Amino acid sequence: MNKTSYSFYKVPDEVFNDHHLAPSAKLVFAYLLRRESLLVSQGKCTLGDWFSSTYEAMASPLGRSVESIRKSDLPQLCEAGLIESKTEQGFDRRQWIPSRTCMFRIVFGMTL
Repeated sequence: MNKTSYSFYKVPDEVFNDHHLAPSAKLVFAYLLRRESLLVSQGKCTLGDWFSSTYEAMASPLGRSVESIRKSDLPQLCEAGLIESKTEQGFDRRQWIPSRTCMFRIVFGMTL
């Protein structure tokens, strides 16, 4: 019998118990924590650095729309002081269309 491999999303108790955050915002935060952890383990960034992700990658597993992630969940996380976000506008010369890169930084737990 093969055992299924598991992977877990960790959410700090302080965030999980915050009744001002929507459940979907908490899940987006967990996704961003996991994304940062993955990139750190691959040596592509360090803890506290900016990293990229897409709205689609966050919305798909949650069954939410990109617009709800962009207009509701991420602003809640920014207002709560858990993350910082920015977008970088560029141009994809291969497809000859503008492109946008979404950048995030986890600020929860950082001492400034």
